Amino acid sequence: MNKKILEVHFDYEFTDEELAIGAKEYAKLLQQVNGLVWKIFIINNEEKLTGGLYLFENEKVAMDYIEWPVFDQLKSMPGLNNFRTKFFNIMEEQSKITRAPI
Repeated sequence: MNKKILEVHFDYEFTDEELAIGAKEYAKLLQQVNGLVWKIFIINNEEKLTGGLYLFENEKVAMDYIEWPVFDQLKSMPGLNNFRTKFFNIMEEQSKITRAPI
C-alpha cells in the first residue's frame, strides 16, 4: 500500500506558550498511533494558525487516525477552531530526489 500524507490546520486562541505545552502532551499521545511514521508540528504565530503534516503507512491508518477518539476530543476542545484536513498521495520519485524522509 502507498503511504499517505495528512495535512491538518486549525486556529487557536491560546498563548504560544500554552499551545506549546498542549502540543507536547498531544505528541506523547501520538506515540500510540499505529501506522504513524512521523508528524511535523507547524505553527504560524501571526495568524494564530497551527496543525501538522503527518506521514502514515497507508490510507487505512490515516483514516483510522481522523476517526480516533483522541483526535475527536482535540477538534472539540474550546479555543481550537476551524479544523481543516486534507489527504495527499506522495510523488515518491520526485520526493526522493529532494531527500524526503519517506
